[in-house]
Amino acid sequence: MKKIFMLIVLSGFVIYAQPERQQRKGWEEYKKFEQLEKAKIIEILDLNEEEAVRFFAKRNEYRNEVRKLLEKRKELVRELEENLEKKNPDNNYYKKAISEINSIDVKISEEKQKFYRSLEEILETNEIAKLIVFEYTFRRDMARKLMKRDR
Repeated sequence: MKKIFMLIVLSGFVIYAQPERQQRKGWEEYKKFEQLEKAKIIEILDLNEEEAVRFFAKRNEYRNEVRKLLEKRKELVRELEENLEKKNPDNNYYKKAISEINSIDVKISEEKQKFYRSLEEILETNEIAKLIVFEYTFRRDMARKLMKRDR
């Protein structure tokens, strides 16, 4: 457990020390946030080294799939916005775009369900519940801290 925690902390320092990423403050903060979140997950779920490796492999796979879907959704929304600015009266286009965006939202939800089901190979049901609660509260608390900091 301590080895995993130290590995995460040290990898955070390595990432922080890279000059290209130092230029991008937002990227640095995101990486620090990620490292803290990983450490807390390991602690809360009391993962051993093997479980942590398996868990984060599944989590990274899930996040990559969701990231792809979000990029596609973002592009569709951009196209939709451009058409609205052009005052394009093509209702069929709008219906199709709305349908595609909704379809992506459903796929994102399906990916989340698939991810949690895949965790049943590694975690007990109560541990998956702990993870769900942790993810919600951690992100909520971080968002609150960021909002307070920006004031």
